[in-house]
Amino acid sequence: ASALVDQTLSIQLEAVHDWLMSDGALSHAAAIARKRRLDDVEPEILVNEAWIKLQRVFSRRAEPYPDLDGDEQIRRFTYRVLDNLAIDRARAVTRRSDALVPLVAEHQAPVREPGFDQIDQHDLITRLIEQIPEVATRLLTCPGCAHDVVLALALDICQSVLADIESDFDVLVYAGLRRVLGEPDDGAPATAAERQRKSRCGRCARLLLEAAFNVTGVA
Repeated sequence: ASALVDQTLSIQLEAVHDWLMSDGALSHAAAIARKRRLDDVEPEILVNEAWIKLQRVFSRRAEPYPDLDGDEQIRRFTYRVLDNLAIDRARAVTRRSDALVPLVAEHQAPVREPGFDQIDQHDLITRLIEQIPEVATRLLTCPGCAHDVVLALALDICQSVLADIESDFDVLVYAGLRRVLGEPDDGAPATAAERQRKSRCGRCARLLLEAAFNVTGVA
């Protein structure tokens, strides 16, 4: 019986994953973000957070979901999960700003989060570095990016912050990509190819960093 339950849960989770990776899920996430006035949250962020959360939820289930046996039920189920995540984010806006921007743009100042007043920024980024590889195994699904490059880029950005390199996020992405790919950092203006790669890999690195930030327990 236990094996059958595990098999059914696995089938349900796979079906949920397939829908979350679809354009329909992104459309739902975008609509939810607009509804909750999360102007700075890309739909990919909500989708990937939902996938991370659902893996944890399914791993703790003792029995399959009784009403998760069709496409419409899966859409409704995941919509509720996405909406609840968006509600949590909207509430968090009143407590703190977006997870990644202060981490990079204000890294000179100690991080002060509710319940974690004694954790300074060095400790927090060290915890991020520890979480990133594990989170990457679940999060990195972009077909347009080399996953090892995105992982190395996210770690490089964290190391730059630890080294007190004062730059905005885009500059850290450009410099990190050049280091990761072994290209010279000669200060030359970014080429069109570099800008396109920065846009793609930088977004995936941001998603990875934000997801790792969330699972450190500081929220």
